[in-house]
Amino acid sequence: MTEFYAPIIPYNLTEAINRMALATGSLRGAAAGASADFNGHYVTVSFNTYRNYYVAEYMWAGRVVLARGTLAACVAAAMAEYRRGAKGAMVAIKVRESDTFDTSSFPELVCGSVSDYNDECKANAPWWATEVGFAVSRGYTHHLHAASSKQEFEDLCFPSLRKQRA
Repeated sequence: MTEFYAPIIPYNLTEAINRMALATGSLRGAAAGASADFNGHYVTVSFNTYRNYYVAEYMWAGRVVLARGTLAACVAAAMAEYRRGAKGAMVAIKVRESDTFDTSSFPELVCGSVSDYNDECKANAPWWATEVGFAVSRGYTHHLHAASSKQEFEDLCFPSLRKQRA
């Protein structure tokens, strides 16, 4: 099986906070993000061996199918979603060995392991990537912006812990 992926469309700290706020139903976040598209999906294209066709899909409050049928039709649908430019969007494609695939129409695609790419993204993620959900849920986004490290963020959120460490 051959794998291709379109890399994650990057976003900065403010955009990450807005994505999380929109996803959690924050009215303030919804107002701030009204004119932006932070809703990038992780779209997969894979072969359904039971039905004997390819499927382009993502999960968003349930399964959303973009296309069913040939590899070309499914990749075109997945890339159309990716090319909307939504922050955080990514496409992962798994092609059967018996199928051929021409990537010339999709210069964004990279041939390689999707799981290796995901591991690389996690390893190189900025320190704040794992703290956004906590900051949004607790109202600490201002501390997230002010901090330059995870340690500093924790010190700003929990001053009593800083005193205990000292």
